[in-house]
Amino acid sequence: MVWNTWIKPGKFHVDEISNDELWSRWQYFMENIIAEAEENDVILAAHPDDPPMQRLRSNARLVNTPEGFYRLVDSVPSPCNKLELCIGTLQEMEGDFDLYANIASLCKRDAVGYVHLRNVKGKVPEYTETLIDDGDIDIPRAIRMLAENGFSGPIVPDHTPYLDCKEPWLSGMAFQIGYIRACIDSLSL
Repeated sequence: MVWNTWIKPGKFHVDEISNDELWSRWQYFMENIIAEAEENDVILAAHPDDPPMQRLRSNARLVNTPEGFYRLVDSVPSPCNKLELCIGTLQEMEGDFDLYANIASLCKRDAVGYVHLRNVKGKVPEYTETLIDDGDIDIPRAIRMLAENGFSGPIVPDHTPYLDCKEPWLSGMAFQIGYIRACIDSLSL
């Protein structure tokens, strides 16, 4: 298994493309579908690269830096071209940047279609997904940044570590949903 894809040695091949070629393909794709999305009130919300690495399987990736989020929505300006703001993936991205300032900025630009919310410790390539209350992200602060900067859409719980119990995934999700709800309620949002 290579990054969540099962491959047979010698049977898997993807031609390498450059970062410029990938962005060119993105631009072409969006320019050819955005009118249809606008006509039908469909919000297109792109997920950032997860894990947010510069290259994966020798290929370029689109959104693996905070700047990539902005380039994505600026590439084809439209109220239908938005982001799935995966806050955990944003936190994992390399570099020294202000997570909360980026959340605020993207919300102020009305660039967020919906939010994926999880917590992590570390940055690529050395990071670990954690329970929502136990990572590098101050989740109540992130939720406050969303609300204070105009975001009113859905917040979707993202990956959660399995708990050691009868229903590990469901229990982890229940904890995550309860924690997010408690944060929203405690912030009087």
